[in-house]
Amino acid sequence: MGMADYEFDRTAFEILTFEEADNRMNDHRHLSWKERLHLARHLISIAYGYLKQEEPQMDKTVFSMRKIHNA
Repeated sequence: MGMADYEFDRTAFEILTFEEADNRMNDHRHLSWKERLHLARHLISIAYGYLKQEEPQMDKTVFSMRKIHNA
């Protein structure tokens, strides 16, 4: 499956019953876990706007670590 096989439309949605949503979920069960992960990463890249670009690296300069002293 190529990237062109998937489409992500942020403007479209459907209200489904739990049963209908469960049936939709079953449509992807035939895919391997690797294919599902690939699909998820593709949809996330579209949602965050870095499609067709290299995935941005996390800025680790804003984090710090310190030792917790027990009182």
